[in-house]
Amino acid sequence: MHELTADLVAFLSAGMSFIAAGRDAELRPRVSRAVGLRPGADRRTFTVFVADQAGAALLAVLAPDAPLAVTACEVATHRTVQLKGVVTAVRPARVDERAAIETQAGGYTGSLAGIGLPLPVVRRLVTWPATAVEVRLDAVFEQTPGPGAGRPMGAS
Repeated sequence: MHELTADLVAFLSAGMSFIAAGRDAELRPRVSRAVGLRPGADRRTFTVFVADQAGAALLAVLAPDAPLAVTACEVATHRTVQLKGVVTAVRPARVDERAAIETQAGGYTGSLAGIGLPLPVVRRLVTWPATAVEVRLDAVFEQTPGPGAGRPMGAS
């Protein structure tokens, strides 16, 4: 099992572009923008938040033991990592998690505005209601464009 480094925990806590992907029983991909991610205190788990309406197709195929991949991309630099793991639980996001979701989504929309997208447009991102998908981390990959893309984090 992989463990998130302190650097990755800090990176994932900033305003990122998050994309979550799973698959249905026929192995067809289901993809959705995620609206937040919280690394677990143990650094071996994480919770990704998916808006219910926008993520309905993905959420419909997620259950315990389902594989899940999440990419986190820093808009301004394109620094990107991919987390892969197995779903351990799917539950409605709690009201006490909403502020953190909105803070992360606000960081994302702010970064989009910072590269020139109109703020009234990017603020249309719907974050609530959301579903929390709890995941056991199995691997982390470098996905920043360049020669190291696809390499497991920590590999040379």
